[in-house]
Amino acid sequence: MARLIYIDEEYNPINAEASKSKFNSGIEYVRYLRRVEKNIEPIIFTSFHSANEVLEKPNTQIITAIGHGFLQLPYNKDEYEIVVNDIGPLNEIQLQDIIINFCQLRSSVREGFHIFKGRLREIKGMDIGKEDKNKLFLTEFEHYEKELIKDVGNYPEILSEYKNIIAKYNPLDEKTIEIIEAVQEEQFVCYLPADEDMAIEKSSEKKSWKVLFLDDKPSELESVLQVLTDKGIGYEIASSSEQAKIDIEADKRSNKICVVISDYRLFEADAKGVSKPRMQKEQGYDFLLWVSKQDRYNAMVALSGLSKWFLMDSFRRNRINVKVYSKSGLLGGGAKLFVDDIEYLGNQYNEVVNSQPKASLWNEIQYVDKEKTKIKSYSLKPYYVFHRNSNEYLTNENNINQQAEKVARELEFALDHSSNFNFASLVSIQGNATRTMKGEIELEYPDFQLKLLQRRVFYYLILKGFDRDAISKMLHKGDSQSEMSESMIKQIPSMLAIQTETDIPYGLLVEEKYFLHHYMSLPIYNIAELMDQTYSIINSVLNKHLKNCKTVTQKLKNYITEDDDQISFGTVSMTEVHVVLDKVVDLLIKENKDKEAQFLILEIASLIDELKDLVPDKSKLKLSIRKIDSLNERIAKRI
Repeated sequence: MARLIYIDEEYNPINAEASKSKFNSGIEYVRYLRRVEKNIEPIIFTSFHSANEVLEKPNTQIITAIGHGFLQLPYNKDEYEIVVNDIGPLNEIQLQDIIINFCQLRSSVREGFHIFKGRLREIKGMDIGKEDKNKLFLTEFEHYEKELIKDVGNYPEILSEYKNIIAKYNPLDEKTIEIIEAVQEEQFVCYLPADEDMAIEKSSEKKSWKVLFLDDKPSELESVLQVLTDKGIGYEIASSSEQAKIDIEADKRSNKICVVISDYRLFEADAKGVSKPRMQKEQGYDFLLWVSKQDRYNAMVALSGLSKWFLMDSFRRNRINVKVYSKSGLLGGGAKLFVDDIEYLGNQYNEVVNSQPKASLWNEIQYVDKEKTKIKSYSLKPYYVFHRNSNEYLTNENNINQQAEKVARELEFALDHSSNFNFASLVSIQGNATRTMKGEIELEYPDFQLKLLQRRVFYYLILKGFDRDAISKMLHKGDSQSEMSESMIKQIPSMLAIQTETDIPYGLLVEEKYFLHHYMSLPIYNIAELMDQTYSIINSVLNKHLKNCKTVTQKLKNYITEDDDQISFGTVSMTEVHVVLDKVVDLLIKENKDKEAQFLILEIASLIDELKDLVPDKSKLKLSIRKIDSLNERIAKRI
C-alpha cells in the first residue's frame, strides 16, 4: 500500500535560519520531493483557507496536479477517506509531467507561453469572421497577461519583453500572429534566476562516481562545472573523441564514470584553444554510439546548441537511449537544473554498477573445451547493457514487469495449492529461458527479455519461501509435478545466471529490486539497508588490516576497489563474507604471514560474533561463522 504524505501548504517556520529549514513553504518542499527526490507517493496539501483562496497566490498550481489532494482544515473522517481513494502514486510519465510543469518557475513560464501560442493557433484556424477573430485574439492576450503577472510579477523584464512582442501585433494583419508564434520560450525565461526551490548547498561528501564531458569548447561548461563541484561530483573533460575513448578505457574495470555528456558536433582548435571551422574526424554522436556498444554502465547525454528535436530524432534513428539537453537551457541559472538531472542519472547508474549478479554466466564466457575454445554460452552482461541502452528501455521494462507479475501470481497460486494445473502456456511465451546465448545480441534480445522475466519470477518465489527445485520445474514445464532430471533442475537457475545464496539482496539488478518492491510488495530495500550496516563494519575492519599490505591487495583486485587509500570489498550477501576471508587467508599463508592471517581471522570472528545482536535474521551469519571457525583451525595447525 502506498505511503501517504501530509503537507501543510502554509508551512512557514518562525525562524527558518534557526530551524535550519531548507524550505519556506510546503509547496517548495513538495517541488523538492518531486523534482530532486523523484518521489512518487501521493501527497495531500492542507490549509485553513479554501483551495480557491490558496490558488489565487502565485505559483500554487501544483496543488491541482495528478496525485495531489487538498483538504481544508478542519476536516472530518469521511472527507479524508474520499480524498485518499481519489489519489495514488504517480507513474513515471505523470511524475515527469509534474516536474516539468509545476516544479520550477522557469518550466512554468515556458509551459504557459507554449499554451498561449497554441491558443493563438486555434483561433487563427477558426472559420469565423475577421472581426470576431480579432476579438478572440485580444481576449486571449488579456487573459495571458493576467496569468503571466500572477507567475512573474516580480520580474518586470519579462512583462516588458511580453509587451514588446505584443506591440508587433496588428489586428488588421493576421500574419503578424505568426511572428508571436515564432518567439521561443527561452526569450522569457532567460530573465529568471535559477530555480527558486532550493539554493545550492556545498556538499562535504564526494560522490563515488563521476562525469565525463566531451566538448570542443569546455569554457561553455563553467557554470555546470561549478555546480558539480559544489555538489561533490567529480568530472573529467576531453576535447576530442580520441581522448574521451582513452578515459573510458582507463575506467573499464571500476566503471566510476556513470554519466557521459557529449557535444553533438566537434570542431578542431588552434594552439590557443580557439575552434576552427574544420570538423574533427570523429563527432560527439560517433562517440556516444561507440560508448553504447561498450560492456559498461553509464547514462548518455547529448548537450548541444542544436535543436532538441533534431537531436532526439538523430539518436532515435540509432536506437540508443540518449538524454538530450540544449546549451541555451544552461543560461540564467539553468545549470543547476541540468546538474540535478545529471546527479539523478549518476546515482541511478552507480546503483546499477553496484547491483550486479555474481553468477559466472552473467560476467564470463563459458567453454566446453578450452583447447578448441568451443563456446557453450555467452555471458548475459552484454545483453543487459544492450537492454539498458535501448531507446525502448522503459517500454520493454514495463512490459516485462507486467508479464512477470502475472506469471509470478499464477505460479504462486499453483505452488500454494499443490495444483496439477499446467501453466506451460504462461511461462514459455517467447521461447525457452534455458536457451544458450550465442552472442548475436540484437537477434537474441527477445530471449534475453524472457530470461529477465523469469529471473524476477524466480527471485520472488524464493523470497516467498518456495522450494528451489519446485520453482525450476514450474518455470521450465509449468508444472511442479513433472519429472525432470537433477541436472536439468540445476540447469534452470544456472542458465538464468541466478545464485540465490549470494545475490539476495545486493546481487539483484536494480530493475529486479524495483519489481519486487513496487509490483510484488516485498521490502527488498529494507533488507538491503540492514545488511549494509553490517558490511560497513566488516569492510572497515578488513580495510584496517589490509590497506598497508599491497601484495595481498593486488592479488585480491577482483574482489576490491581502491579509492583515496580506502579498500572496498564487493561482497553481496552475509554468506559471501567467508569467500573473501578464504582468499585472504590463502594469500597470507603463501606470503608466509601466518600470524597475520590468524590475527585477521580472530578479529573478524570476534566482529561477526558481535553482529549477532545487530542482525535481525541471524541465520544469515551461520555459514560465515562455520567458515571462519574452519579457517581459524587451518591457521592454527600451521603455526
